[in-house]
Amino acid sequence: ARNDQPLGDSKTAGLLKALGMKSSGPGKVILVGKDGGKKMEQSGQVVPSELFALIDKMPMRQKP
Repeated sequence: ARNDQPLGDSKTAGLLKALGMKSSGPGKVILVGKDGGKKMEQSGQVVPSELFALIDKMPMRQKP
Protein backbone atom coordinates (compact mmCIF):
# COMPACT_ATOMS: atom_id res chain seq x y z
CA ALA A 1 0.00 0.00 0.00
CA ARG A 2 1.09 3.55 -0.60
CA ASN A 3 -0.44 6.38 1.42
CA ASP A 4 -2.91 3.86 2.84
CA GLN A 5 -4.14 2.96 -0.66
CA PRO A 6 -3.65 -0.51 -2.18
CA LEU A 7 -1.60 -0.75 -5.36
CA GLY A 8 -3.36 -1.96 -8.50
CA ASP A 9 -2.12 -4.91 -10.54
CA SER A 10 -0.06 -2.84 -12.98
CA LYS A 11 1.63 -0.80 -10.23
CA THR A 12 2.34 -3.97 -8.26
CA ALA A 13 3.93 -5.56 -11.34
CA GLY A 14 6.02 -2.42 -11.92
CA LEU A 15 7.20 -2.37 -8.32
CA LEU A 16 8.17 -6.05 -8.42
CA LYS A 17 10.11 -5.45 -11.64
CA ALA A 18 11.90 -2.42 -10.19
CA LEU A 19 12.89 -4.47 -7.13
CA GLY A 20 14.05 -7.38 -9.28
CA MET A 21 11.42 -9.71 -7.78
CA LYS A 22 9.04 -12.29 -9.23
CA SER A 23 5.41 -12.70 -8.23
CA SER A 24 5.88 -16.45 -7.84
CA GLY A 25 8.00 -18.25 -5.30
CA PRO A 26 8.35 -18.04 -1.53
CA GLY A 27 7.15 -15.00 0.35
CA LYS A 28 9.57 -12.21 1.12
CA VAL A 29 9.36 -8.98 3.09
CA ILE A 30 11.01 -5.94 1.53
CA LEU A 31 11.15 -2.62 3.33
CA VAL A 32 11.47 0.20 0.80
CA GLY A 33 12.48 3.67 1.92
CA LYS A 34 10.97 6.90 0.68
CA ASP A 35 14.04 7.22 -1.54
CA GLY A 36 13.02 3.98 -3.29
CA GLY A 37 15.95 1.96 -1.97
CA LYS A 38 15.70 -1.43 -0.29
CA LYS A 39 16.31 -1.02 3.42
CA MET A 40 15.63 -4.65 4.30
CA GLU A 41 14.97 -7.84 2.37
CA GLN A 42 14.15 -11.02 4.25
CA SER A 43 12.59 -14.37 3.47
CA GLY A 44 10.53 -16.17 6.05
CA GLN A 45 9.27 -14.83 9.31
CA VAL A 46 10.14 -11.27 10.31
CA VAL A 47 10.61 -10.33 13.95
CA PRO A 48 8.39 -7.25 14.40
CA SER A 49 10.68 -5.61 16.97
CA GLU A 50 13.63 -5.79 14.54
CA LEU A 51 11.53 -4.34 11.72
CA PHE A 52 10.27 -1.47 13.87
CA ALA A 53 13.78 -0.75 15.20
CA LEU A 54 14.99 -0.41 11.60
CA ILE A 55 12.09 1.88 10.72
CA ASP A 56 12.76 4.02 13.79
CA LYS A 57 16.33 4.62 12.56
CA MET A 58 15.09 6.02 9.23
CA PRO A 59 15.37 9.79 8.68
CA MET A 60 11.61 10.32 8.51
CA ARG A 61 11.31 8.95 12.06
CA GLN A 62 13.99 11.23 13.53
CA LYS A 63 12.71 14.04 15.71
CA PRO A 64 14.05 17.52 15.01
